[in-house]
Amino acid sequence: MPFGLFKKKEAEKSEPAQIAPDTPQAGTMLSIQDVQSLLDSIESARVQSLSARLAPARESAMRSLASLASIADGMEKEKLKLEELEKRFGSNIENTKKMVVSALRREASSELPQVQTLGDAKKFKERMESMIHRFGEVTGSHSKMLNYFLKKHASGMKGELGDLEDLLKDVKAAISAFEQERAPVTRCSNMLNTILQKTSSARAEEQAAQATQERISALESDLAKLKEELATLEGSAEFAQAKATAEKLAQAEKRQEQFNAQVAEMFSHVSKALSKYSYGVSKETERRLRVLSEEPWTALGGEQQQGDTSSYSALLAEVYKSVASGQMQLKDSDKALQYLASIQSSLPQLQKESASISAEIAALHQERIHGVVLHGRRVEAMMAEHEDGLIRERQRLDQLRKQAAETNAGVDALLKEVSETLFSLTGKRYVVSRQQG
Repeated sequence: MPFGLFKKKEAEKSEPAQIAPDTPQAGTMLSIQDVQSLLDSIESARVQSLSARLAPARESAMRSLASLASIADGMEKEKLKLEELEKRFGSNIENTKKMVVSALRREASSELPQVQTLGDAKKFKERMESMIHRFGEVTGSHSKMLNYFLKKHASGMKGELGDLEDLLKDVKAAISAFEQERAPVTRCSNMLNTILQKTSSARAEEQAAQATQERISALESDLAKLKEELATLEGSAEFAQAKATAEKLAQAEKRQEQFNAQVAEMFSHVSKALSKYSYGVSKETERRLRVLSEEPWTALGGEQQQGDTSSYSALLAEVYKSVASGQMQLKDSDKALQYLASIQSSLPQLQKESASISAEIAALHQERIHGVVLHGRRVEAMMAEHEDGLIRERQRLDQLRKQAAETNAGVDALLKEVSETLFSLTGKRYVVSRQQG
């Protein structure tokens, strides 16, 4: 962009030539690092062009400052000629002249920064803005007095300040144009950073997928060994016998549970009678009544026999006698007596059945074949854990592969966009790879 208002006699009339960066040949494959180096080269060339553009502005500004310093000298030396009526303002006029002279010299003595970087250009613009603002403040507040008593010098100052303001407009325009031209370079550089981040993420996802695949292979191998071990175990005569015995034991234990539930149901009908009879009895009798109420099958001499069975039979007879005699009043005494009688008549058969089941279970336990079955169950449990683990790991593998594919697709799209941006910046087509260097 030309500085069209550099109107000092010595100002350059032509715009500096644009500095072109060195760029690789079209079709060259560029790594991420190569692209960043190319962007740095483009940025550097444009900063040099900006510096060359602003150099005439700085020179013109320095000449304007020198002229303002000369005006200040002339203003200081000039003897004011005041009319009779104006003499009473003489001290104010002199003070104004001194103030303006001091301000002009202070600003004119400042050295404007050389422009070699974008930061220098911005400092140069800020320095000119600050300087023009202070010039405007000192001259604006005393403009009437300056234009009346120091008209020649005021006119010179106005001209130089106008030139400085025009120069500042051109400087702002040049920096603004630079920023606009720089935007694609900055955007492209940001894309490179995103590519590096996404490439790193994709690599991490691919490594995680590989580690997951290795775990899947290990689980599959272990599962195959467990299946082989279980097949060998199940094919042995010892396991077949152990399995049959274990099934018998399970059936016997189930019958025992059913028997216990049956007995508990029978005694539940006389629970009120047993509870009411417990008032005022000995601790031992109270204990036996609690057994008959809570775990009556244990009173039959089964697997958890708690005392002499006959003592429980005698206790039931006492409860029956108490209800029958009316000594213990119950709401449904007739039904309670029927249930008590039924239980008493069933006790011999119940005791026999309990003893039979307990003996069968004890005999099956003595065969000592549970280790084989338990080992088979442990193998089956381990197989189930491995199969669950395989399901989770395969799901994770699918997720990781999908994430890696999406990330890589994003990288490819960005690489294409970088290539298009380079074409717009250099006029050359390049192949941009995801390699870092």
